[in-house]
Amino acid sequence: MLVVIGSMFTGITLGIMLRGREIKWIPYAITLLIWALLFLLGVHTGVDKTIVHQLHNIGWDTFVITFAAISGSLLFAWLLWGYINFKKRKE
Repeated sequence: MLVVIGSMFTGITLGIMLRGREIKWIPYAITLLIWALLFLLGVHTGVDKTIVHQLHNIGWDTFVITFAAISGSLLFAWLLWGYINFKKRKE
C-alpha cells in the first residue's frame, strides 16, 4: 500500500513540476496503460479457477448491474461530449 501511495505522490509531484508544458504523448500513454491494465485484469480473472467455475452462480443480477454501469457511463460521456461541443460552437 505504501508503494501505491508513494507512486501517487510521485505522479502529483511530477505533474506540478511539469505544469505549463505541453506533453503531447501523455494521453496516448494513459490510454495504452489503461488497455494493458484491463487486459491483465481479464487474464487474471481467466486464470483464477474459482471465479471461472462460479460464473454460473454469480447470476443475472451481476450482468444487469454491469450492463447498467457501462450503459450509464457511455450515456453520460456522450451527453458531456455534446455539451462541451455545444459550448465551443456557441463561443
